Amino acid sequence: MAHINKIVDDEIPLVLFDRVHKNIGCDKVVGDDVGGGYLATNSLLNEGRQRLAMLTTPDHMKIGNDRKLGFSNALLDKGLSVDESYVVEVDEQFSIEDQIAKIFDLEHLPDAIFAVNEVYAVTAMKLAIKNGLNIPKDLSIIGYTNGVISKYSTPSLSSIVQHGYQMGKSSAEMLIDRIDNDKLNKAPRYEVIGADIVKRESTL
Repeated sequence: MAHINKIVDDEIPLVLFDRVHKNIGCDKVVGDDVGGGYLATNSLLNEGRQRLAMLTTPDHMKIGNDRKLGFSNALLDKGLSVDESYVVEVDEQFSIEDQIAKIFDLEHLPDAIFAVNEVYAVTAMKLAIKNGLNIPKDLSIIGYTNGVISKYSTPSLSSIVQHGYQMGKSSAEMLIDRIDNDKLNKAPRYEVIGADIVKRESTL
């Protein structure tokens, strides 16, 4: 992070996007990870799902924490709470599949899964089918990112859309504005790009 702080100290225009750090004083453009987590979870609850699992990152990663906050908020709004036995924090230093497989060893299987990325979601889908579950009849799954994997998996994956193009466009416009108008002495700006959901075959 020291090299980024040096850029700021030297008063060089800088915009961080998507992956940002709260302690760096510059313009930032981010996706609404809390809102995206809420949107995914609420969609599953509206299907009538009651045992929701979450596949997330280790708790030192902000992106996973924000999406889990959205997950938790959506449950709370329905009078429910997070059951930590249904939450798997995936450490990618080890086998992703082995860690996600623990969900399918529970006495009461989840009837819905929200995954913080499409790799975790598709891995869960593969394991669910291997365990004889029908998607989406027995289990609905929503992932995050809406990339190529989501579109071409079998079944195709419902996903939260981050609007990466808009994020990049807003970042470029913000940077050009800094350069053209010499606004280096003005307070850093923070823009949040809202999330949407695309429904496909993995949900009802």
